[in-house]
Amino acid sequence: MLVRWSPMAALLVVTALADLLAAAWVARRRAVGRVSVVVLLLGSGVWCATYALELLTYPRGVRELWGSLEYLGTTLLPPAWFAFALVWTGHREQLTRRLLAALAVEPVVVLGLLALPGTHDLLRSFAPGPLGDVPVVRVGPLYWVHFAWTTALTLAGTTVLVVRLLRLTQAYRRQTAVLAVAAAVPLLGNAASSLGLGPARQYDPTPLAASVGALVLVWGAFRHHLLDLVPLARHLAFDLLDDPVLVVDPLGRIVDRNPAAGRVLGADAEIGATLQALLQGPAALLDATAAGPELRIGADDAAREYELVTTALSDHRGAPSGRLVHLRDVTERKQAERHLRHLAENDALTGLPNRRLLADRLEQAVARAQRSHGRAALLLFDLDRFKDINDTLGHPVGDRVLQEVAARLRAGRRDEDTVARLAGDEFAVLLPEVAGPADAAIVADRALAALARPIRLDGHELHVTASAGVALWPEDGADALELLARVDAAMYRAKAGGRNRARHRRLHPAPATVAALTDRAAPPAPATASGPASDALAGAGLRTAIDDDALRLRFRPVVDLRDGALLALAAHPHWDHPLLGDLPPATVLSLARASGLTDGLQQWLLAQACGQACRWTRGSRRVPVSVRLAPRAAPAGGATGVAADVARVLARTTLPPGLLALEVSEEDVVADPDGVAEDLQELHRLGVRLTLRGFGADRTSLTHLRRLPVDTLVLHREVVDAAPDDPGGARVIGAVVTLAHLLGMSVVAAGVDRPEAAALLRSAGCDAGEGAHLAPPVEADAADALATRSAPRDGDAAAPVAVTSGAPAP
Repeated sequence: MLVRWSPMAALLVVTALADLLAAAWVARRRAVGRVSVVVLLLGSGVWCATYALELLTYPRGVRELWGSLEYLGTTLLPPAWFAFALVWTGHREQLTRRLLAALAVEPVVVLGLLALPGTHDLLRSFAPGPLGDVPVVRVGPLYWVHFAWTTALTLAGTTVLVVRLLRLTQAYRRQTAVLAVAAAVPLLGNAASSLGLGPARQYDPTPLAASVGALVLVWGAFRHHLLDLVPLARHLAFDLLDDPVLVVDPLGRIVDRNPAAGRVLGADAEIGATLQALLQGPAALLDATAAGPELRIGADDAAREYELVTTALSDHRGAPSGRLVHLRDVTERKQAERHLRHLAENDALTGLPNRRLLADRLEQAVARAQRSHGRAALLLFDLDRFKDINDTLGHPVGDRVLQEVAARLRAGRRDEDTVARLAGDEFAVLLPEVAGPADAAIVADRALAALARPIRLDGHELHVTASAGVALWPEDGADALELLARVDAAMYRAKAGGRNRARHRRLHPAPATVAALTDRAAPPAPATASGPASDALAGAGLRTAIDDDALRLRFRPVVDLRDGALLALAAHPHWDHPLLGDLPPATVLSLARASGLTDGLQQWLLAQACGQACRWTRGSRRVPVSVRLAPRAAPAGGATGVAADVARVLARTTLPPGLLALEVSEEDVVADPDGVAEDLQELHRLGVRLTLRGFGADRTSLTHLRRLPVDTLVLHREVVDAAPDDPGGARVIGAVVTLAHLLGMSVVAAGVDRPEAAALLRSAGCDAGEGAHLAPPVEADAADALATRSAPRDGDAAAPVAVTSGAPAP
């Protein structure tokens, strides 16, 4: 076999090697359409190589062989291109085995015809006579069928690709044009060669054109992401982004910017300007790597807020080469945050700060007054007979009255003062700096005078007055919580004194008040006993009843006021006295105190209640039990102290401490505040829950309340029962609930025997209640069934307790 080199042959060999190298590179990449592109490259490489051998080799038979093998490439390229178009445009599922088999029919037929001597010339043959350096090829009739098929398949693949991409987005116009050119070049070359046009009469440019198209596809689609979103994303992120973006060199100079930077920052954001001079910020600004300072650009309502975000830029060796500075527009987010904060801290009707914001500012005012050795004053205003306006003229008129009251209070304040609406018709004014009580009284009197002016609404002339309480720090309270409680008491003193006036909270109660409280703290007489003889008779048999286990327990369900779920069962001792009948818990406790049997009664009560509660807590069920503590009978920490009794009972019954709640009465706290506090501290260390019962009878001072580790307050049943009939009852309960919640305590209402009381307690935010309207007291057996049925498993909500009617619980 003879070989004769020519420039065209050398170019074809080089192109074939490039195709093979590109195919090997593509085969190692994980890219869409990888297999199709590899086939394209191999087909064009085979075509170039066989055409080169056809030009280089002799004699005639060898040249005819290489010429026939060129059709390996010509038959592979169109199907591979069509398959690439389907895969790249997301139609991989259409490339089924049936379609692949159909695409393989034409290559198999063509190669079969070329392999047979009798049909070879139907496709191609050399002209008769000696062959020159460039043989002249004659095409047969079947060649034009092959030409039409390959051209149609190539055009079909190109059409699928172009139409699909242009339908997705016009942003792919350039990429689509490049792909169309890559497909058109081999088509034009093949047409020129087949028709013998121009230079194509001598050399067939089609294999070179096919290789160029395939290499362009590889270079663009795989090397430079021709069809990827990277160029588009860069365009959108930098050029079309509404946020200013600056590229800053290591010296802090601007070397590039997007159009938004010019619009937002103006002419100062020119190339070469320094970032520090532009933003008037510290030089350390460039050291930030995440969300940094916020700045406001613009004036008045047109101003926008931006968050400065900087990202380090590194060169190819990883060395710092500058920063990318992004001014992220956070205007809408900031406005939304301010709106949510306003809703959380301001009253929706009047726009005034609410109780939450007032409490925060009151704490700040107290802290500032403490640092400056000054005073702060709190004024509380409650409108007189405001309910009459709502009842007679309707709530819309009442709302407008509240808005007018808010406007008048706001008009008379200083810039540093705070006017707040606490709830309903209750308003507060915080004076963070006052010289003394006289100044606070002047402000209160001026506010009352402003509120007393007639209010004209819809033809009505309304006369609205208010009662005001005044409290000062530090005279009237050690902290914000105590000040709130004191000013509330002062306001009720003003109401009781005739309304439309202000009263200042006195620091110490009058002697007569102390005497009255002492009398009220005395132990109550037995409810069913009659006279000293009956007391002595009952007391004599109590020890025997305790020793013989003749007492019994009844349980009052403690119910969630929101959904009626059972929260706990309160255990109370009853004694079926053979002569006096059923003695209620208050009588039993009084008899034990009078007979010196408080320790014995307490030990019996703890043992019985904890033992029964253990039956409720088997498995994963949990129902706490509440037990009333008898008055203090031994020094704290002593062998017979209450903490020691509780610890022994818990150890013997294995009841978890968290499922035992111990109640201490307000009377016991007043009688021995220091001793009760010591006992409660020891009990708190055991892990049991602690409850102060009978709160609201004006016996327990806030000082006592603050020093007691109490978890729950139980409102006195007299307060609860009288609240629905007292216009100020809801406010009293609301104030107590607010104070308790601020101290981290829950609130239980005793004696909820009427639906009106339950509704009022719910509106005041009370957590739970006990009473005949919610659930009647039950005997021990019924308590077992109720606790087992209603006890929540771990992670479950408690089941509601059925509300039944019945006599008030004792």
